[in-house]
Amino acid sequence: MKMKISSLAEIIAKSSFLMDNSYTSEELLENVNYILEYVDVIGEDNLPLRNPLNLDENVYYFRKRDVPLSGEEMVAGDYLLFDYVGHNEDMFLTQFKSLHELEAEMTNSGGITNPFTTYQIAIIHGVVKRYDIYFTNKLDGKEYKFIKDLHDVLPEYRSLFSESNEPETREYEITNVRIVWRDSKRIIMEAHQMLKLERATALIKNQNISIITKLVGQQDMIP
Repeated sequence: MKMKISSLAEIIAKSSFLMDNSYTSEELLENVNYILEYVDVIGEDNLPLRNPLNLDENVYYFRKRDVPLSGEEMVAGDYLLFDYVGHNEDMFLTQFKSLHELEAEMTNSGGITNPFTTYQIAIIHGVVKRYDIYFTNKLDGKEYKFIKDLHDVLPEYRSLFSESNEPETREYEITNVRIVWRDSKRIIMEAHQMLKLERATALIKNQNISIITKLVGQQDMIP
């Protein structure tokens, strides 16, 4: 499917920067414009939307666009992930081919459990999908529901607010991360339907190629 980048920016802003807050239309517009200025769009169906400044091999940091997106650009993809690192304003919207690929990105060491990852917003078939993250704490073997800024906080950061002279130690070592979608049945059903559709489309395409090949072969045999 395809959506205007402005529409995506709006639902992203509501689910991240403006989450759990009342906001005015001006504040929403301000956040949408911020996304259009910074976001780098990644995916084989969205190559024209890459920020060329981030493709320079001699640059090792994220850069905002010289010219913001207009908002009219169309973004393709059934599985999209908005990834934001607040401390240096890295901002990516990445297209994935399947639900499995999307989940793998969110649960790896650079995903939402990473201390430097501020937001990861999953957009499936044009809709923001809510989720919970669970992990096993390697230090005690127990499974926890992940809470941002609690389970992923670095000891070095926590020590800044401690009155003790004792060095801070890590309380959680995150392993075996898994994602639980809040409307998991619907998401899994949609994923299966998309997979069936893709397989059916590929089958029809292959059958058409086979038929055309046969017809061409028959024409070659006509004197």
